Amino acid sequence: VAAKARALTALPAHGLAVIGSGDAHVVKLADDLRDGAAALSVISPEMAPAAVRDCAALAGDHNAENAAAVAACLQHLGCSDDAIAVGVSSFAGLPHRLQPVANTSHLQFVNDSKATNGVA
Repeated sequence: VAAKARALTALPAHGLAVIGSGDAHVVKLADDLRDGAAALSVISPEMAPAAVRDCAALAGDHNAENAAAVAACLQHLGCSDDAIAVGVSSFAGLPHRLQPVANTSHLQFVNDSKATNGVA
């Protein structure tokens, strides 16, 4: 936590720190530092752009949180919500990452082999 505190306090005035809400220590640290000049954005999966919910390639809370982090960065740089939504909705996914393979009436088979590949 001390190293993260140093990183956050070293941000320039125009800087941005995007912090996941899952780390209570860092969220508290961000709350304590909010009076600083840099922008702090605490994100959670629920904050992901609406287009993420419709994008099968971005299934799961971890991808929603990643999308929320990217959206926070892009908004900080001046991108519109509409432009961000276009980018998200055009994302087709990556090979071997949450790639639908087959469906039965009760099961969906997904290729996520890159998640278990040590050299991926």
